[in-house]
Amino acid sequence: MDKAALKAEIARRVKLREEANEEMSELARQRDEYLKKNARGGERSFDTKVKATIDAQLR
Repeated sequence: MDKAALKAEIARRVKLREEANEEMSELARQRDEYLKKNARGGERSFDTKVKATIDAQLR
């Protein structure tokens, strides 16, 4: 592969990586928004159960 073709391939891959990173950032933002909107609180939440289990094991 000559230098010009190599530079073109590198530029293409950099662009693909930037696009993938942008998509991942957008999906992460959407996920966070969804979780915030649909979070269940109270004693039945997963986080509460995990914390209670850890606290019990530490005693």
